[in-house]
Amino acid sequence: MRAYEILREDYNAQLESDLNNILVSAKAAGISDIKPEAIVQQMQKMGYSIDVDSLITLLQGSEMIQNASPDNIHVGAETPTADSGVDTQSKVNGLAMSATSKGLK
Repeated sequence: MRAYEILREDYNAQLESDLNNILVSAKAAGISDIKPEAIVQQMQKMGYSIDVDSLITLLQGSEMIQNASPDNIHVGAETPTADSGVDTQSKVNGLAMSATSKGLK
């Protein structure tokens, strides 16, 4: 039972991390409106079992998302923090974009 809980936590953490990478990649590419089906397909290609409803649930409360509905996800403008460096942000955006740029358009 404990092993299942640990594996489940790792799965959820990795799912959220990969989802965040896709969103950061889209934002870096200048894409502000994304079809949820495109993200679901990308996540399924990565091996996750996810549908549009669970995606919308995952996106609730995300600071990066202005609006998430089954029809459209609107990625909002980034609000820089005082301690975020341009170099780190550029590296993260570049890595996320190269890792997940397929299938977003």
